[in-house]
Amino acid sequence: MGRGVWTVAGIGVLVRIAWVLAVARTPTGLSDPFLYRSYGIAIAAGSGYESLAGDPTAYYPPGYPYLLGVVYRAAEQVGIDGFPTWPVGLVQSLWWGVAIVAVGATARILWGPRAGVLAAVVLACWPNLVAYAAALLSESAFVASAACAVWGLTVLARRPGRPVPWSWVALSAVATVVASSLRPQFLLVVAIVLGVWAIWRVPGVTLGATAAATLVVLAAAVVPWTIRNEVALGAFVPVSTNTGDNLCIGAYPDARGGFAIATPCQGGTTWFDGAAGEVAQDRFARRAAAGFVADDPWGWIRLIPAKLYFTYVSDDDGLDAVEAYGADPLGASWFRTLFVVVANVAYGVVALLGVVGLVVAARGSWRRRDAARAGLVAATCVSLLVPVLFFGDPRFKVSAAPMVAVLAGGGAVVLLDRLRRLRPRATAGSGHGLPAGDP
Repeated sequence: MGRGVWTVAGIGVLVRIAWVLAVARTPTGLSDPFLYRSYGIAIAAGSGYESLAGDPTAYYPPGYPYLLGVVYRAAEQVGIDGFPTWPVGLVQSLWWGVAIVAVGATARILWGPRAGVLAAVVLACWPNLVAYAAALLSESAFVASAACAVWGLTVLARRPGRPVPWSWVALSAVATVVASSLRPQFLLVVAIVLGVWAIWRVPGVTLGATAAATLVVLAAAVVPWTIRNEVALGAFVPVSTNTGDNLCIGAYPDARGGFAIATPCQGGTTWFDGAAGEVAQDRFARRAAAGFVADDPWGWIRLIPAKLYFTYVSDDDGLDAVEAYGADPLGASWFRTLFVVVANVAYGVVALLGVVGLVVAARGSWRRRDAARAGLVAATCVSLLVPVLFFGDPRFKVSAAPMVAVLAGGGAVVLLDRLRRLRPRATAGSGHGLPAGDP
C-alpha cells in the first residue's frame, strides 16, 4: 500500500485525538447526539435499545447506538465512569484512521501511489471531518465502513479473468452491511455499483459472488433485528422507524427543502407514547409524504434544487454537531469564525479537485471500459443525490466523503501532471526571450 498512506493515516488519527481531547463534551438539548448518548447508555447498562421513556425503540438505525453501548461498556470496565464523550471520540479517531487507509488504498489502485497519498491527505486534513470525530454521531463509523466497502469493490472490479479473491468479497460484504446498519441508503449505492458492473461486463462469477455474499451477510444482520422489532414493537420494522419523518420533512405542502418541524408530518404520537406511538408516527409520516408526492409530483421535483443547496452550501456542520446544534457552544467566538472560514475554504478546494477527479474517472471508465472507475463514479453520484429523497442538510453530504476524497486524490495528480508539462514550455519560451508559447 505504501508507507506514505500509513504515515498520513497516523497523522490524521493524532490530529483527531488532539481535537477530541480539546473540545469533546457531553451533549445537551434534545438533539441527535443527546439521544444517541441516551441509547448507548441504556445498551451499556443491559437494558437494550430503549427510548428516553424506557420503552423499546428502533427510531434510529441500530448500528451506532450499539457501537456506543460497546464503547461505554468497555470504558466502564477500565474505570471510566459517567459516560463521557472523549473515549468515544478516541475510538472514532481510530475509525477515521481506517477510513484514511482505505481511501488511500483505493486511490492508489485507480491512479497510482501519488494519488493514494494525496487522497489520504484530503481525508486526513478535511477540517469538517476532523470535527466529526468529537461528535456523538454515526458519521465517523459510517465513513470508515463505507470506505472499506468501496476499497473492496474497487479491488474486485480490477481483477477481471482472475480467480475470485474471497477475502475481498467478504470484506466488501461485511463493510457494506455495517455501513447500511448506520445509514441504510448505502445499500442503494452498492446496488447501483453492481448494476454498473453488469453493464461493464465484470465476470459473472465475481458479480454473483459479491451480490450473494452481501445478501447473506445482510440477512444475517437484518432478520434477527426484524424479529426483535416484531417482538418489542409489535410491528414489522426491518431497520428503523425514522424513515417516515425523514421522507415527510422533504415532502409536505409548503416544504422549503431543509430540516423543519412540519405540522403536516405529525400524526399526534411519538416515541414518548411508547412503541405503538413510535410505529404509528412512522406510518403516518410515510403516508403523508407519499400523498404529497402523488398529489403534487411537480411540487416535490421543484424542491430538489433547494435540498441540494441546503446540503452543499457550506461545510462547517461538524462544529455544530460538537456543540449539540447550539445547545452547548464552545464559547470562543473567534475560534468559531476561524473554523468556519478555514473549513469552507478547504471545502472549496476539495470540491474543485473532486470535480476534476470525477471527470477524469468518468472519461477513463468509458474509454477503457474500466469497471472500477465506473463504479466509483456511480457510487459518488448516488451518494451525492441521496438527500433528494429526504431533505437537505449539511450533515448528509458526509456520506459521500470517502468517494470524494478518492476522486480528489486523482484530480490532484492530474492537475499536478498538467502543471509539470507546462513548465518545460515556459522555460523554453523564456530562454528565447519570448513569452511561453510564442513562435
